[in-house]
Amino acid sequence: MIRFSQIAGALGSAYVFTHDKKYAEALLPHLNAWFIDRETMMNPNLLYGQAIMG
Repeated sequence: MIRFSQIAGALGSAYVFTHDKKYAEALLPHLNAWFIDRETMMNPNLLYGQAIMG
């Protein structure tokens, strides 16, 4: 998840600054894998969540 955040942030920022579609197109496979594709998408569950006070 950390690596995905780095990739998404970098490619998203590159697209915003350059308006070059190659960066958005490079991000699509990652977004599909994490959020769209039923075989590989994340399945968040609060049962395994954790909150640390302070």
